[in-house]
Amino acid sequence: MLVDTSSLLDWKQLSSALSQQSLLSIAGTSSLVAAAYFGGRLVYRQYLRFHDEPPLVSGWMPFMGAALTFSTLGPELLQTLRKTHGECFTLFVAGRRMTFVLDPFTHPTITKNTTDLRFRDVVEEINDKAFLTPPHALTHIHDDVHIQYKKLLHGAALDQMMVSFTDQLKAKLQAVLQDLPRATGPDAQWTQLPGFFEFCRKIFFHATTRAIFGEAVDPTILYDGFAEFDRNFAALMFGGPEIFVQHLRRLQHQLASDLRKAYDSEDNTNISQIAKARHETFSRSLSTIQHDQLQFSLLWAAASNTLLAASWTLALIVSNPEWHAAVKAEIAAVQLKQSQNGSDSTESSASADDAKATEESQSDYPILMACISESLRLTAIGLFNRIAAKDQILTIKSTQQQFRIRKGDTIACVPYATHRDAEVYPNPKNFDPSRFLASSDTKFVKDGRPVRNNLTPFGGGPSMCPGRVFARREIQHFVIQSLLHADFELLQPVPEFDTRPDYAILPPQHDIPFQLRVL
Repeated sequence: MLVDTSSLLDWKQLSSALSQQSLLSIAGTSSLVAAAYFGGRLVYRQYLRFHDEPPLVSGWMPFMGAALTFSTLGPELLQTLRKTHGECFTLFVAGRRMTFVLDPFTHPTITKNTTDLRFRDVVEEINDKAFLTPPHALTHIHDDVHIQYKKLLHGAALDQMMVSFTDQLKAKLQAVLQDLPRATGPDAQWTQLPGFFEFCRKIFFHATTRAIFGEAVDPTILYDGFAEFDRNFAALMFGGPEIFVQHLRRLQHQLASDLRKAYDSEDNTNISQIAKARHETFSRSLSTIQHDQLQFSLLWAAASNTLLAASWTLALIVSNPEWHAAVKAEIAAVQLKQSQNGSDSTESSASADDAKATEESQSDYPILMACISESLRLTAIGLFNRIAAKDQILTIKSTQQQFRIRKGDTIACVPYATHRDAEVYPNPKNFDPSRFLASSDTKFVKDGRPVRNNLTPFGGGPSMCPGRVFARREIQHFVIQSLLHADFELLQPVPEFDTRPDYAILPPQHDIPFQLRVL
């Protein structure tokens, strides 16, 4: 018996066509559902504000929100919004809700709450996006790394690193200045040079790199690539497609690879204890790429902002004749005292007494340390961020307002708002180190209440920058050695600050020419 299969084929084709149509329909419906879901989440995060949440500035551009305005105006935008919305408000920035808290009385509450407002999540995001090391890779060594910070960025280990920094600083200054005419009197020849900030940054970068990673590493080879990486760091943190940062990634890998010479050289005996300890820990637990990237992150963290802070401190001192003379007189007095005691900190030495590298040496330079604090007040804009681990209520201390914070939102304390508050610091745009002298009658108050955390360039709470003591001492010794080796004179006014929020220390809008004479 023969069977007519044509009808079966028609039914199969029809069934296949219906199945394909159904699949397309299902796929289309799924796409619409997914688009609606993610669109709904975007609307929920960007545009929807509940009555008990901080005022929301969502911006007009989907997903990007207020990102472009914030990246252009930075702290000036926050000051403007403060006038409209008060001490606490939320910006939607590139897919993220960031709640900014400008009230200085609330900052300690935020920085001390390590359970509900997590700093570790912020660090893990930086390591993941910028330095290619996901959080799970560091889970079992996180505590070891922080113990190293506490042990090796203080005490004898830090003193040893400061000795190395000072020796390297002297050697670099002498190498740069050796071909210039030496001063023989008040009418001695001055040498004009094109860029003051670039001059300072290169010398400071050299000394910092060698102090941490030893003489096997050549800072001259690293400098240009490091500067380009630092300028574009925000692009890595944005989290966009990797295709847009491929060149930066190649540069980053090359820089991290160049630092490997610090460990591959058997003769590199003056590598710092912190770099050595991290190398040993990471070598046991991480891939080669992760090891190299995290060691490079140590250099970035040590140099990125501190070299700018050191450059600004010297520029502001040199451009203010009264303070310039006072700092030079203070340095001369310490030099005289040391020479009378039989020590000479101007000569390069590997001894622990070299350049008074102990922490107590800061008490010998009250005027210089006040200048450093005032420079940091003017230039430090770094936010200290936390991630909300759960939905919670945040109380603004100065107004007693209460706001609901969503789980996953970023809470950003804004020290710049306090540093530039005219009530806390009268004439806040002026360089006036007398505010920080012990002999001063200055009281840091706001609304009649003392502001105890009036100067916080290194963050606050348990997660305050672990390298803050090293950074301050570096700046101190950079200024001392610079002024011992040469007279400086700026040939143009100190430039305005570039207020884009890409740095924790404001860079200058442009560099300026200067002249020096070798002493």
